[in-house]
Amino acid sequence: MAESCRGRGVATVLMKASLEYFKTNNASLVRLEVRPDNIPAVKVYKKLGFVEGGTTRDSQGDWLIMFKEME
Repeated sequence: MAESCRGRGVATVLMKASLEYFKTNNASLVRLEVRPDNIPAVKVYKKLGFVEGGTTRDSQGDWLIMFKEME
């Protein structure tokens, strides 16, 4: 997220639009990976109903796996 957009709710709006798209297209589960030290992003995802589902690691480091079951 661009520095100028942080803290203004842009990520929440974008994620809500993405979740609506997934819902419209009958997705039953949404999965994402985020850096565990990206606390603002993790907070947004939790606010939108995502739950932590474990961690993974690649050449860039550790990643937090998060899931949301679609209704």
